[in-house]
This record gives sequence, structure tokens and C-alpha cells, in this order.
Amino acid sequence: MDMYWEMNYHIISSSNFGVVGRPASRNTWIMASIRMTLFDYLAAGIPVLAYGHSTSYTKMFIEKYNTSAYIGPDDPNELAKGIYKNIEKLSK
Repeated sequence: MDMYWEMNYHIISSSNFGVVGRPASRNTWIMASIRMTLFDYLAAGIPVLAYGHSTSYTKMFIEKYNTSAYIGPDDPNELAKGIYKNIEKLSK
């Protein structure tokens, strides 16, 4: 493991949960980096709250493997509720 990955893993694994979003943009780099971020969070063993378009790969992956929670397309109120719900779970 290189030093950058070790530092990144330490930061991620010390987090309570990760949030990853799939913006409406069809930019290939953004779409690929979102997937890598999701996999980084899962590899670190932290819960993930994801959001974005209903046809995204991230949604399909989460539903297929039941790995995380997924919130509909770019709804800031639903995202806030999801984050709050994860924080509540951590405080119990």
C-alpha cells in the first residue's frame, strides 16, 4: 500500500459514515470517481449514504448487494433526513 492510500484509508475508516452522490452531470470522470469513492467507503467498512438519479450504477449496486442506503435524485431535504437518520443510529 502506498502512503497516500494508507493516509486516505485511515481518514475514511475513522469516519462514522460516508456520503456519495451522483450528480445529474454525465461527466465520465465524475461518474467513475463516484464509484471509486463508494468502493473506498465499503472497503473501509463504514456505512454509506448515497444519492442521485434513479438509473445510476450506484443505485443498482447498492440495491443488488444491499450495502448502503440510497436516496432519490438530488433532493436536499431527503439527503438531510438520511444524514440525520444515520447520525441518530450512531448515537444509540
